[in-house]
Amino acid sequence: MTWSFIVGSTPTVGAQAEQAPESQAAKSLKQLIEGARREGRLNISMVSSQGAKGGKALTDAFKRRFGLDNMTITIDLSRGSAGDAHKAIAEYEAGIMPSFDVRYFVDEAVLLLKEARAIKRIDHWETLLREINPKAYEARNKLSPPPFDGFGFTFATRTDALLYNPKRIAEKDLPKTRLEYGLPKYKGMYSLPPWITTAMFGVLKYDKNEWLETVRSWGRNKGHMLAFAAGIERLLLGELSFLYANAYYYFEQKALDPNAPIGLSFFQDLTNLHRAMNVVLEGTRHANAAQLFALWSVSEEASLLFQEYASHPNIYLGTGSISSGELAELKKRRIDHVTWFDSPKTLSTFLWYETVEGKSYARALDRAQREGK
Repeated sequence: MTWSFIVGSTPTVGAQAEQAPESQAAKSLKQLIEGARREGRLNISMVSSQGAKGGKALTDAFKRRFGLDNMTITIDLSRGSAGDAHKAIAEYEAGIMPSFDVRYFVDEAVLLLKEARAIKRIDHWETLLREINPKAYEARNKLSPPPFDGFGFTFATRTDALLYNPKRIAEKDLPKTRLEYGLPKYKGMYSLPPWITTAMFGVLKYDKNEWLETVRSWGRNKGHMLAFAAGIERLLLGELSFLYANAYYYFEQKALDPNAPIGLSFFQDLTNLHRAMNVVLEGTRHANAAQLFALWSVSEEASLLFQEYASHPNIYLGTGSISSGELAELKKRRIDHVTWFDSPKTLSTFLWYETVEGKSYARALDRAQREGK
C-alpha cells in the first residue's frame, strides 16, 4: 500500500483558512494508539542493565508519549540470548501464547526468530516511525536494515573495544590486533568472557584454522574468565591490565568518576558491533501496544533513557553523550566496525555457524577460549 498525504488548498483572500486534513500516516498511528489503549496491558522483556528504576522510567515515558496512563506494563529483565530465542521459537511452534508481547534480543537471535516465523513484521513501519520520531526515521536503514526490515528495531548498539588501566599499561603497549592478544608477553594480564560471540567474528578476516589457533592462544594467556562487568571491576582495582568489552563501559565509568583508571582503545584489525533489538512476538494478545513500544524504543527520547540508566548508546541514532562520544572516538581512530549483516557475504558466514560444520567449529572456539586447547 502507498501512503498518501493530503494537503489543504491555499485559502483565497478574506476566506477563513481550513485546517489540513489529517494525513493517512497520522491516522494509522492514532489507530495503533487506540488499539493499545483498548488492550490495556503490555508485557516487556528488557535488557537487564536497565534495572527496575530505569525500566519504570522508560515505560512511564512511553505511556506519557501516547497518553496511555491507564496501561498496565510488566517488565522482565532478561538477557535476550540465542538460548532465549530458541525457547520463544519452541513456544511458537507448539502454538503456545508467547510469554512476552515485545522482547529484547541481540541481532543474531532476531534473525533466528525471523527465520522461524516466531516474530511479527510491523506493517508500514517506516511511515509510523516517521510520525513517532523523524530523526529515527532518517536512520531507519540502520535501525531496522535488511534482513530485519520491520521485524527488529535497534534500540542500542554494542561496539567491541579494548579497555585498559593506564596505571598498569600504556595505550601504546596494548595489543594492536586480535592476533597479538595472545602473545606470551600478555600472559595473565586480561580476562575473557564465558561466551564466544566476539571470537566467532574472527572468521570474517582470518583463515578458520589460523583463527582457531589464535583463540587457543587467548585461552592459554587469560588470567580469568569473567563476564564483562566483573572484568571491569578487576580492571579498576588494578588486578587486570586490559580486556576487550563493550565500549560503553568506558563512558559509564567516567560518568561515575572522571578520574577512574580506565582508558579506551580499539583493535586495528577487527572491531565488531552488535545490535540490541526489540521484536514483537507472533501471536501476542497485545499486538498494538507491542508494535507501538518497539517503534518508540528507537526514538531519541527512549535512547536518552537507555543511556541514562543502562549506559547503552545507539550510534545509528547518535543522540546523547555516550552515543556521540563513541562516534567521535570511532571517527578519530578511523575505526570501521563490522556486523554479521553488512553484506550477503557476512550474512552467509553467520548462517554457516548454524550448519553442522559451523556448530562443530563454534564448539572448538569455546573450548579454545576456555581451555586453550
